[in-house]
Amino acid sequence: MTQLGGPLLHHSTRPWSRDHENGLFPRSAFDHHPGMKTFALLALVTIGCFFTESAQAGAPSDSQLTKSLLGFWRSPRHEYEFKPNGKVYMLPMSPDATKGDWAVKGGKFYWDGEAYVIVTLDEKRFVYKSQSGKGDNGSYILNRIAAQMVGQPYNRESVK
Repeated sequence: MTQLGGPLLHHSTRPWSRDHENGLFPRSAFDHHPGMKTFALLALVTIGCFFTESAQAGAPSDSQLTKSLLGFWRSPRHEYEFKPNGKVYMLPMSPDATKGDWAVKGGKFYWDGEAYVIVTLDEKRFVYKSQSGKGDNGSYILNRIAAQMVGQPYNRESVK
């Protein structure tokens, strides 16, 4: 029950209530139905979970990303082969060739232990971005090539 400068009024008889600092303000459904706050909170949590699961359901697994990376790729400067054993070799392969370790974990690409965000990975193109800001604007671009194109001059036909 609230005293509004006159007779005693019941909460449900007026569409407003007194706020001691700001005067009158409209009532909400939460004032009339105490369980409504709990219901609204549960509804928001449920909707949030649904959208989170939907977003994750559409993302490829680490295994799928790993399989997509296997093979031969060309950057503007070098060619690479990503092997299933987690090794990457700069081509042409020789005893002196640069090599490193690669992996996909938690949807991120790791090269020699440094994490990169996968921006694009499809059958023709792999774009990944450094989280440390290294590289050309932090982004690297590789184009897939066929094995027989390794060592050949770059042209549009060499991109598989």
